Amino acid sequence: MEIENSTNVSNTVISNDRTVFRYTEYLQLIVGVIGVIGNACVFVLVCKIKLLHTIPNMFIANLAMADMIASFCILAKLVDISFAVPKNINMSLYCKLVRSDFFFWMSADASILTLIGVTIERYCAIVYPFRYHASFTNMKAYMLIASVWILAVFLAIPLANSYDSMDNYCVIVYDSKTKKLFIMIFFVTYLLPLISMILAYTNMFKRIGLSTSDRPADAATISSRRRLLKMLSIVVTVFFVCWSPNQWLYFLSNLGVQADYTATYYQITVLMCLSNSSINPIIYALKSKQFKHAFLSLIHRGNVIDHEGSVVATTHELI
Repeated sequence: MEIENSTNVSNTVISNDRTVFRYTEYLQLIVGVIGVIGNACVFVLVCKIKLLHTIPNMFIANLAMADMIASFCILAKLVDISFAVPKNINMSLYCKLVRSDFFFWMSADASILTLIGVTIERYCAIVYPFRYHASFTNMKAYMLIASVWILAVFLAIPLANSYDSMDNYCVIVYDSKTKKLFIMIFFVTYLLPLISMILAYTNMFKRIGLSTSDRPADAATISSRRRLLKMLSIVVTVFFVCWSPNQWLYFLSNLGVQADYTATYYQITVLMCLSNSSINPIIYALKSKQFKHAFLSLIHRGNVIDHEGSVVATTHELI
């Protein structure tokens, strides 16, 4: 997926050297600032507030970290397009790491992989509750999160390797091999996760809908899991809504369908992708009482309490 304007020259796409600061860049600036601040708050809350030290929140903190990096990359790119490239810079490395948006795509891959990870964790908790506490430990969660970033780096490398320098310009070697590679990435980082998570969340909602208990403690746990599942399903839905137009547009262009990368519709799909990194903190603020209370407690440096004055959390759940 290419998020910047380009010009076709035989089998090579040459990126524009500099671009004029347009209204879309101002919108990206707003998205980037909101994303950095919002996700930084979420990450700090999970790290600072002991009540939020749960396994699902580990994934939420990791998602916030990935979105914060993506938001920072949006701001960094706006700086990059505003100034001339330094003369003594290693152009090949600059093209592979900066103009390819390597770190943005790495964080985007980390986001989808984190959503897959938290889906697996919730699936185990809801579908296999008796085995969950014994099998899904904090250490396994840390290992899964570490694997997310390692895999995200490897998934971003092919795009970076397709960039190089030529006559002091950054170019994309866009041949049939590159097209096949991008189509494969489309399936691995978008279509297969989409189908898998639709099936997983459908099954989880069915299971949680059938869960009942006469014991108050069990009923509270079921209610907590139901609220968490609804919030995560919104996060997943928003992710795919934001990314789908651009993903399908780029997928079809790799199949030979002509796409105008200077058109307004394309710029809208790009802005939708970028805005996803700033939306999740808003979802947490609207859907999670615990995050609201945690934020207030961080400000006032007090305890996280509910309206009746009692602590609100279970060991493994987020309310």
